[in-house]
Formats: sequence, structure tokens, C-alpha cells
Amino acid sequence: MTRRMLQVVFFELRRNLLRKGYLFVTFGIPAIVLVLLLGYQFLVANNNDDTSTPEFDFRGISVAGYVDESGLFAELPEALSGYFIPYADAETGKEALENGEIDALFVIAPDFLETGDVTEYVPTFDFSRMAPGVVEQLFYATLTEDLPPDVAFRLRQPSVQEEVNIQRGEAQNEDADFVAIYAFTMVFITSIFMTNAYLMQTVIEEKENRLIEILISTMRPVELLMGKIFALSIVGIVQVVVWIASMFFLLQLAMRLPAFALTVLPSIVFPVEMLPMMIIYFVLGYLLFAAIFGMIGAISSSMQEGPQYVTIFVIPSILPFYFFELFINQPNHILVQIFSYFPLTSPLSMIMRLTLRAVGLLEIILSIVLLAAAALGMMWLAGRFFRVQTLLSGNPFKLRDLPRLLRD
Repeated sequence: MTRRMLQVVFFELRRNLLRKGYLFVTFGIPAIVLVLLLGYQFLVANNNDDTSTPEFDFRGISVAGYVDESGLFAELPEALSGYFIPYADAETGKEALENGEIDALFVIAPDFLETGDVTEYVPTFDFSRMAPGVVEQLFYATLTEDLPPDVAFRLRQPSVQEEVNIQRGEAQNEDADFVAIYAFTMVFITSIFMTNAYLMQTVIEEKENRLIEILISTMRPVELLMGKIFALSIVGIVQVVVWIASMFFLLQLAMRLPAFALTVLPSIVFPVEMLPMMIIYFVLGYLLFAAIFGMIGAISSSMQEGPQYVTIFVIPSILPFYFFELFINQPNHILVQIFSYFPLTSPLSMIMRLTLRAVGLLEIILSIVLLAAAALGMMWLAGRFFRVQTLLSGNPFKLRDLPRLLRD
């Protein structure tokens, strides 16, 4: 690395590490998640301590009326007496509904145990009041009152299922897999595209304010490009390290909070053994997109034009996430394999398949080789675009200029 490149690296580090947007995304988002976790635990603890309020979710319904034609709910638990008002017949209940005395009326059919039929009446069409769970909660609170607590709990949660995928040959938790993949996707996409957007932005700004003319008079354009890429690679790695450390801490904290005891969080196990592969795909993917963003910055004449070119590469890169179900059910599908080898989609695709343990060693090697070749090729191509005549040109990029840029 030359002295001029080092100067560019230090300058870009100082400029980008102190950006307010970067600081907020890097440190602010984990702080917000921490506040949300503690706030949720505080709310749940307060609700549990308030013995006058039942632990039920009535959504948009404050007071519900019901007509019990089945005879099962003649006597309500005291805790529910203020939330459910019994009526002798449907007409009386409808009148109370029209007068605003109740928010909804439920008419429980005579053969409720056999059919589960319940008719709900609401004053106006409102999704928040279309809550079939209200009668379910009434059922549990009334008919399980005299049951032992463990039996009553098992009625509410009949099973805790563990799925065994015969293609993977092991037990799995799809929810946990999804959370792990989703977390990596957010880290990968946000970090790569945010920091590389800074790269594109700085190049375009330097072209617009003509600072680029001074810079390329003291160094080669390729040195300027490489210095920016190295600097922003460090910026991206710092962001990823902070996020990964934050995720470990927040996950450990959530597993110790009673409010999350029955959620999917305790079942999430971060695949530590995959960390080296995540680093490899992150670095190679970062270099690939850094070259792409640098190239776009070189050919763009304004900040309005650059993002339009970026979408051409951004949209394909996140396609695998929308085929998550296909990755789970058919990990060897031809489309999955294409995503795994195509450089723009391979980082996310291979991490998904590695998390699902649905990929072989040869596929991993081939995918890494293709991604590395694409990163090197794109770096070379970006260097061809990062020329004096391109940087100083104020003309918009046209496809017919491409052969000249590659040849000259």
C-alpha cells in the first residue's frame, strides 16, 4: 500500500466513522433493541403483578357481551366479571351493543362443544374487533378453572414441537433458523450497502465540487479508489463486530428475562462454527459490492443518478431471502443452486444453506472461487472505469461508451 493510499484510508476513516448516520445505525440500533427488551419485560412484570387484570389479550375489545346457549359459561371467574357481560338472549345483547354498552357480542351455539360455533356481532366493520381468541380465552378461564395448573397450561399449549427434516437428518427449529438467517441478512445487507453507499456518495460529491481534480493530480485514480475501498472495508468490519457482539449480549439477556421464556428466543443457538464462513462471504461480498459502488460513483454525474444504477445490483442480491421456504423444503432445487453460485446472490444463499446444513463441501469451494473471481474481476473493471477521462467527464454514462472504457 503506497503512502498516498494510506493518506486516503486515514482521511476516509476519520470522515466516515464520525458520520451521524453511521454512528446511529452501528450503536443506536442495538441500544434501541436493548430498551425494547427491558421495556417489554417491565410491562409484562407489571401486568403479572396486577391481580385485578386477567392475563388475556382482548385486542380492541374492552367489554364483551355474550349469550350462552350452551350452558357452559353460567358462572364466570371473578377476574373476568368486568370484561364479559352475560345476556339472556341475542336481541337483548344486540340492543346493548347498539347503545354502546359493550364493544362486541358473542352468541355461543348450543352445540358449542361439538362444533365450536360462535356468532360475533360488532357495531361497525373493524378488524381489531374481529377477535376469535376472545371466546377461546373465555373457554380456558371458565372450563379449566378447576384443573391442575399443569393440565390447564397444556390445554393452552398442547405441544412444543421439534421438527425432524429427513433431508437434513436432524432435529431443527425452523423459527430459530429463520431468526438466525434474518439476522445475518440484515447485518450483511445493511452493513455492505450502507458503507458502500458512502463510497459512492463521496466519489460523486468529489466530482460535483471538483475536488476530484485536485486528488487525481497528486495520485493515480486507482490508488484513490483502492484507498477508499480499504477504508470503508474497515468501517464495515467495525460495524459488523459491534452488531455481532450486541446480538450475543442481547440474546443472552433475553434468555434470562422471564417475559421471553416461552418465545422462540431461548431456542436460538448462534452457529458459532459458521463464523469463519460468514467472515469469508462477508469480506468477498463486501469487495464485490465496493467495486460496484465505486464504479457507479465514477460514471454517475449526480447523487440522483447513482442510486438508480445501484438498484440493478441491489435487487438481485436480496432475492434468496424471498425464497426462504424453497431453501428449506428443496435445498437442492436448481434455482437454489443458481443462487448459490451467482456472485451477487451467493453470499446470502450460501449462508442460508449453511445455516440449514444443506450444502456440500464442493459446492462451498466452487461458490467461494466464483465469488472471489467475480470480486477480483469487478475490482479490475472498476479500475478501468476509474480513469481520469471518466472522473472529469460531466456527461452521463451511456451503454455505447462501455467498449471505449474497457479498451482505453
